[in-house]
Amino acid sequence: MKSGRKETIQLIGKRSRSLRSIYLYRAVIFMNKLHCESVDRVFKAVLRLENMDECYAFFEDLCTAKEIMDMAQRFEVATLLHQGNNYASISAKTGASTATISRVNKSLLYGDDGYKTAIERIDGKEEA
Repeated sequence: MKSGRKETIQLIGKRSRSLRSIYLYRAVIFMNKLHCESVDRVFKAVLRLENMDECYAFFEDLCTAKEIMDMAQRFEVATLLHQGNNYASISAKTGASTATISRVNKSLLYGDDGYKTAIERIDGKEEA
């Protein structure tokens, strides 16, 4: 077991088994599986794309249309949650299920601030 994972699991084990600690435990397990050379390579490729056309071409080759639309929906849900919208209005605007909205909300509350970072960086900078 990697030392970082072991230390995190021990830390969580010392805390009460609240929903937050269980969620964090699951996230640690998932992230340890996610961090690998092949995933790093995909992320490096995305970081080197230079414009919207290159992004479309790459993601259309990499993902199915449904996978791209699912990611776009989750990001829209995260944006609306970040803006303070409620589940009902988000579901009506995006067509997302309450389960999807809840999962995105957990990431916003307990995740690594990936959604927040991306939202704040593009906020007000999107082309009309």
